[in-house]
Amino acid sequence: MKSVLSIPAVFLALLSVSCSSVQNQARPLWADDEGVLYAYPSENYIARLGYGESAASAIAFSDAELARYFEHSVQTTTQASQIMTNASGKTTSQESMLQRNVTINSDLTLFAVGHTQPWLDKTTGQYIACSYINRREAWKIYEKKLTQSKKEFDYLYDAAIKEEDLLKKISRLKSTNSNSQTFVTRLDFAQTLYPPSEEFYTADRDRIASIQSLMESARMNCVMNMIVSGDKDNRIRRIAESFFVSENFIISSKSYVYTVSVSVEPNKTYHEQSITAEPGITVAIHNGKENLFTYNKNLPRIAGFTEAEALVDKKIYDALESELNASFAQALREFLE
Repeated sequence: MKSVLSIPAVFLALLSVSCSSVQNQARPLWADDEGVLYAYPSENYIARLGYGESAASAIAFSDAELARYFEHSVQTTTQASQIMTNASGKTTSQESMLQRNVTINSDLTLFAVGHTQPWLDKTTGQYIACSYINRREAWKIYEKKLTQSKKEFDYLYDAAIKEEDLLKKISRLKSTNSNSQTFVTRLDFAQTLYPPSEEFYTADRDRIASIQSLMESARMNCVMNMIVSGDKDNRIRRIAESFFVSENFIISSKSYVYTVSVSVEPNKTYHEQSITAEPGITVAIHNGKENLFTYNKNLPRIAGFTEAEALVDKKIYDALESELNASFAQALREFLE
């Protein structure tokens, strides 16, 4: 026996489909800037809207807005930190700031991102989509990356603190400070992602902030006694001392930690009516146990007449001074790094 729907039954069925269609077209709560805060409360979610002519483009734009939010928030935190650092009399190099920006960009491959079903706003003809991140769930994923950065920082920092030789300590602290820029940026990213995480890393931020003062303290205690041989009129001593003073080291023959040995070798050879010289200079830093730094340069041959030996000496020391200005300062800085 065939079943036949009555007219009222067909009408009710059509009415039901019609109501369902209207209901599906209702504007979602999340589809505007105010409603999204109710649908995805900011204490639990990070959510951003995107608009496009297709569903796919709306999702792509909402993802882009989410990434832009992170980039802006992390860079704002970094800039605020930079302002605070400058106010305390310390500086952060442009290189480290660039490194932070690179880290921000590499970490902005967003993860744990959810998407709403794009909704077509018929009044504008555009699709609207919402990309969102559950803060707590995303934090569980990101914490692994942050923990790895912390381990790397802890290893370098602890090694620097345990180092007894002051010059080596400065070098280790510089390496730690450079490494810490990645760690700090990831801390800033974590703070944006999941604010409660900040309380777990307060001590780490304090240690990072202390690195500069630790380097300055170590440098102030690097008292150096300079011993110069083969010099003429203390000309080389004066210029050698100026390089160390410019790096904020103290030169003193009392209570010193390091000995700086400067050996000037004119290497003059006398002929019947002429003089040839192949000057050289060696600078070494010794801590009482080992040589930590050695700079050695041999200069091109210099010639002159015997009766004008004073002029030959002037050429020798002019050449030595020129070479020190050209290469010693850079060699010293590289050693300290």
